[in-house]
Order: sequence, then C-alpha cells, then structure tokens
Amino acid sequence: MSMSGGPPPAPRRDDNPYLFFSLLQAPSSELTLMVEPNADAGAAAAIIRDVLEQLDPGMPTLRMMTLEEHTRFAYYEPHVTAVVVGNLGGAGLLLSLVGLYGVVPSSSPGGRAKLACGWRSAPGRRTSFGRC
Repeated sequence: MSMSGGPPPAPRRDDNPYLFFSLLQAPSSELTLMVEPNADAGAAAAIIRDVLEQLDPGMPTLRMMTLEEHTRFAYYEPHVTAVVVGNLGGAGLLLSLVGLYGVVPSSSPGGRAKLACGWRSAPGRRTSFGRC
C-alpha cells in the first residue's frame, strides 16, 4: 500500500523469460558440474578431474572451463559483430570526409576557376586558356 492512498504498485515481471525442461523431457548425455573454488581455478580443475576419475574411470572429462571463459565464449559473436559494424562505420565516416574535402573547395567562390586552372596548366600543355 502506498502512502498517498493510491493503488498499490504492479508486481514486477522478469524482462528475460525462460523455459525450463526437466531432464525427463529433454534428456542430454552431457553433465554440467558447477564448482566455486576458494583458490586457483586451474588447481581446482585438476582435483575435480581426479575425483571424477576415481568415481567413474570410464567417464571422460572433455571440456572444463571457468565461468569467465564460458561468458567470453558466449559473447564472442556479438563482440565480432560490433567490431565489424564499428569498422564499417569508421570507413563510411572516412569516405564521407574525403568526399567533403573534395566538394567544399569547388563550391567556394572562385573555387571552380582555380580547379579549371589546374587542368589547363597540366604538364605537357603548350597553351593556357585565360588567366591562371
């Protein structure tokens, strides 16, 4: 209940909906074991491998990674997309600046005459038209 006497605030909803399947509905042959070590993650990984080897010698431990590595792997594609789009935007900005650099001098008063003088006094040209 609010102090002003108005209606109570609406309950909050999660922004990211998720769907949960039980193991019986979506069986998987993979096992995920999440461990929070107190010290070095590399040392903990060796201990976990030894314990798993003692429990079931036939069970392979193919891939072990820290949560930071897993998160980096998950964000790799959006990161590459952002880098590519940023580089394309920078190239577009560079091309537009080069275009402006070429257009602005010719649009100023007397700019076209100066540009034409450059063509008329080209090397190998014998006569020049007008004053340059």
